[in-house]
Amino acid sequence: MNIKKVLPVALLGLLVGCDTEDENNIDSILISPNDYKVVEFTLKPNQEVNISVQDINHVLSESYIIDQAAYQDWQDETQNGDFENASLNFEFAFPPLSGKHQSGWLPLGSGLTADTTFYLFFENTKFGVVAPPEGGDEMASTMMYTLDTRN
Repeated sequence: MNIKKVLPVALLGLLVGCDTEDENNIDSILISPNDYKVVEFTLKPNQEVNISVQDINHVLSESYIIDQAAYQDWQDETQNGDFENASLNFEFAFPPLSGKHQSGWLPLGSGLTADTTFYLFFENTKFGVVAPPEGGDEMASTMMYTLDTRN
């Protein structure tokens, strides 16, 4: 068998099998006690998203997927630092448990007519079920996330 003839065909087969329209983003984020962080992402019409979150240092925080209106409402309600009485409208809530949790493919882009911004929202405040533990900055929560999109 001539390797020079087989190799280009094999490489072409690998490239054809790749779905170049999927996107993947992996990172981690530090959420200090009584703080929140967001990771902004944009979905095109009919795009789906699959997000996984995992606590790295076993200090739990809560994670949600929210839209722009919910994020603006949160900022307006919490600008005075009153997280306990805030409300949050979310598209998806991850369980506030140790370990890795995945949303599964969510059709958030379904029905959209234009690119739309969403947020992966992490909070380490007294808002939700899990409040930050007492103990200073060492009680910051480190979360790893993976954000995948597909058409």
